Amino acid sequence: MRTMLRLALRPAAILAATAASAVAVPLPVSDHFESPHVHPVEMSPDGTKLFVVHTADHKLSILDLSGPTPALIGQVPVGLEPVTVRARTNDEVWVVNHISDSISLVKVSELNVVRTLLVGDEPSDVVFDAPRSRAFVCASQEDLVRVYDTSNLGAAPVEIPLTMSDPRSLAIDGSSVYVAALDSQNETTAVHFQVVADNGGPPPPNPPMDGDLPTAPDVSLIVRHDGIAWRDETGASWSHVVPYTLFDHDVIEIDAVSLSIVDEFTGVGTTLFNLAVNPADGSLLVTNQEASNEIRFEQNLTGSFVQSRVSRIDPGSGTVTPIHLNAHINYADPAGNAGERALSLATPMDIEFSSDGTVAYLAAMGSAKVGVLDAAGNVTRRIAVGEGPSGLALDEARNRLYVVNRFSSSLSVVDLSDDSSAEVGIGFDGSHPDVLAGRHILYDGELSSAHGDLACASCHVFGAMDNVSWDLGDPTGTFIPPQIPLSPGVHPMKGPIATQSLRGLTDTEPLHWRGDRDDF
Repeated sequence: MRTMLRLALRPAAILAATAASAVAVPLPVSDHFESPHVHPVEMSPDGTKLFVVHTADHKLSILDLSGPTPALIGQVPVGLEPVTVRARTNDEVWVVNHISDSISLVKVSELNVVRTLLVGDEPSDVVFDAPRSRAFVCASQEDLVRVYDTSNLGAAPVEIPLTMSDPRSLAIDGSSVYVAALDSQNETTAVHFQVVADNGGPPPPNPPMDGDLPTAPDVSLIVRHDGIAWRDETGASWSHVVPYTLFDHDVIEIDAVSLSIVDEFTGVGTTLFNLAVNPADGSLLVTNQEASNEIRFEQNLTGSFVQSRVSRIDPGSGTVTPIHLNAHINYADPAGNAGERALSLATPMDIEFSSDGTVAYLAAMGSAKVGVLDAAGNVTRRIAVGEGPSGLALDEARNRLYVVNRFSSSLSVVDLSDDSSAEVGIGFDGSHPDVLAGRHILYDGELSSAHGDLACASCHVFGAMDNVSWDLGDPTGTFIPPQIPLSPGVHPMKGPIATQSLRGLTDTEPLHWRGDRDDF
């Protein structure tokens, strides 16, 4: 079920974040769904035009690339909250509308939608297999890919069910189509609180529990499978009481000819954003986050609960190699420093290789930067761009990189000869000022974290949730006495609780599932 997000949220901290919020006459709160970009920008095959989804205005923006600077030549109204654009030909562009459950087929020469395909619940991406006249479409909330015959769009599509949660992004390489799942998970699960109690209880708390606190309640315990057994944070096995394993199919490979699933790759990451195929060797780089939710207690997770990464997949051997994008961070220093934050890449989104496969460019949405990687996924330099970079397109003929800035609804045009950039508008953005200010609070790693790599959106992914549980108890915390008769009170050792979505929470304080947070 879709839930609208009012990113205004309206606490004083967010209202103070922008002078634009202090207008004399309040503007209406902007109800929206905060649909996440997947592949929001693409060049035409002949390199003459650039297509950019303008999500805030529900349009496709078309820019001319023949001059010294990309120039907006037209906009086409499409469906609600477009997140992806792909060019099938120079004159036919497919725009994926996440909220309208549709794809708009745009005829570029006419600046007009000529056909609308209803493709399923919350589509997120599309790729084309030109030799076989096929289009592969992610239906993210149905956990499947639908395959359309582009020569006969009236024919019923072929459905390919996927053993993954929330398929989000696609890549194609010859006869292989790869699908990455947003909620791919990390082989953690929770042992029922009664089962934990019957088996000696959880490990002793570290740090030790304050002696003035009442007895902690019986709570469940998060365990992680290491390939052999289910283990808690101390390494103790709980396999004798967890009689199952999990799929953890992070990336799935589909045979584009037979439309059958030929492989599944695990251990890629907890939350996967996008993927790209290296044209030189066929390997994949997958942008992702890895959550450490098996570690208990808020103080043990502060500053290091999620890593921003890329994972390299060798489809031939099945080998998955994670690469930390922020290896420069000294996690032993909880305060961090400005120099460290300036290097960090948070929330890695879109990724694209150079044609020779030696360089990959990565849009770091939480850092106002593009990371430049070598073929193995190691960061070699960083390029400053606009606010909230979420998608990119490489123009090798002009030695340029085009970067979509989600927060400002703009395009950064990067000159790769010296990494300088200029910002170009893609159309009118009528978002409420509080929404624009709220995105910084939600996503900006440099603003929100000591090391520059974490933000609220690291767990509240795109204002929603990461679909894992965390034990954010505090053994040294404060017990809140009962506020109503027969209430047990609120003990700081609260046990695992699923991440709460921020969508639809305006004026619903106190927050968290048990109301233990007064506000944001």
